[in-house]
Amino acid sequence: LTVEVWYPAGRFAESERRPAFYDVREYLPEEERDRISDADAPFQPCDCYRDVPLDPRHGPYPVVVFLHGQGAFRTQSLPQMLHWAS
Repeated sequence: LTVEVWYPAGRFAESERRPAFYDVREYLPEEERDRISDADAPFQPCDCYRDVPLDPRHGPYPVVVFLHGQGAFRTQSLPQMLHWAS
């Protein structure tokens, strides 16, 4: 089970970090992943960063639990996750 926690970030030097990046092949069965080359891979860029400090000045923040549903994958709703975390 994979869980991701999204939260409003405090200030950090973006130049020192790289945005998160998702390879959608990770959601395929293992025997199918190699059938899609890197050149054809459906990568999902994200304007989000991992392991950055929380913004404590503007809280408290609500907790939102989002379940993507059966037959889906967690990054299908990246725009919604970015919106809620911002």
